[in-house]
Amino acid sequence: MEQNNKIQVNTPTVQHLLIEISKNNIDASLDLARYERGLKIENCVASTEKNIYSLVLNLETEKEILKNIFLLTQRFLQANFPESAIDATASQFAQDITELRRDWILDDIILFFKFVRQRQDIPELKTYGAKITSIKLLEFTKFYEDERCDAKEKFLSQKKQQELRELHDEKIVNGFLFKTFGKEMLESLENKKETERKEKMERAVKTQKFHSENEFCLQWLKENKVDENLALSWFNIFRFRKQLK
Repeated sequence: MEQNNKIQVNTPTVQHLLIEISKNNIDASLDLARYERGLKIENCVASTEKNIYSLVLNLETEKEILKNIFLLTQRFLQANFPESAIDATASQFAQDITELRRDWILDDIILFFKFVRQRQDIPELKTYGAKITSIKLLEFTKFYEDERCDAKEKFLSQKKQQELRELHDEKIVNGFLFKTFGKEMLESLENKKETERKEKMERAVKTQKFHSENEFCLQWLKENKVDENLALSWFNIFRFRKQLK
């Protein structure tokens, strides 16, 4: 219960800070910087907070989450790409990112922009000039997502090992029960856990396939030098194809 309470206050805290930052509150900017320093990708993949995709599908939370992503994007662009069409780019990115990165939470948006700033050792993240488009930002998300997938795989592996240790301990403690009728019970439990693991992996593969197709579309538009406005229109049509079940 304590963990859930902690998760529920994270987003409102970020909301409040963003509102204050929009009012040029310097203290709020410092507080958000401190909050950002404490974030790690591991926190995001382990979080039980609702993802941005589910929030944008809910009429009660849609406006709120889009506004938060818009403000975070606007803040990033103002500091790093001041000659961009800031509001238009931030608005488009907020709309697209909720569809393309379905398992991200709001903290992922904060970490993504931090990642772009600090990982200029990655050639594909290097930018020249003071302008950037929403399509370019979406391209950048692939590199953050790669690191996020590594962290998620590690997290799931550790979770699986912990479950096996707990199962092993349970067998020892309740050994006298399994000697009589516990063998079938244990097999059933292990089979259930294995089924759940396979289903989770299948969902992850489908989600990754969806992301890869979107990234391929973006790359194709870029390589074929399609006009930016036309490319954005084509990409929006493509991303609303039949969704994953």
